[in-house]
Amino acid sequence: MKWATYFAVSAAVVVVGLSLGVTLPLVSFRLESWGYGPFAIGVMAGMPAVGVLLGARLTGHLAGWFGTPQTLRLCLLASAASVALLSVMPSYPLWLLLRLLIGISLTVVFVLGESWINQLVEDRLRGRLVALYGTGFALSQLCGPLLLTLLGTDNDRGFWFSAGLLIFGSLLLLGRDGAPKVDAQSASG
Repeated sequence: MKWATYFAVSAAVVVVGLSLGVTLPLVSFRLESWGYGPFAIGVMAGMPAVGVLLGARLTGHLAGWFGTPQTLRLCLLASAASVALLSVMPSYPLWLLLRLLIGISLTVVFVLGESWINQLVEDRLRGRLVALYGTGFALSQLCGPLLLTLLGTDNDRGFWFSAGLLIFGSLLLLGRDGAPKVDAQSASG
């Protein structure tokens, strides 16, 4: 088994969870400070969930066209750009679009990451290592708000830190092999 690839893919997804854990509450705090009410904040919070639905339908096609490692890196970088733009372009309508893109991109990363892990690990270790992967993702999401208390909510450090994490996650995947191959024509949502 390729342990270095397993840990690289797992770490990339942990980075995704940590980034989500920082940016989800930070966006809500920011909108509240701009004077938006609960409904507008709730709509914004729901945009990544809509992105999850779209990302799940696109994942197979994107992996077929670009390959799994390249798709993962591109989606991590697209998410990093989206998070960075949240910092420099304070516009509610634009943020809706950026949050949708974040939901799509990070869903693709999670699905392809889990597929890669499933293909990579040996049968006798599959249950434990896939559970470890999922646990790492969940715990990293929970650690995001804790990290946000250190970064603060009255500045843009959380956005920039999250963007940096996502770029770092894309770099972790450079040179990794053993990723599942997907045929774009036969991929389904």
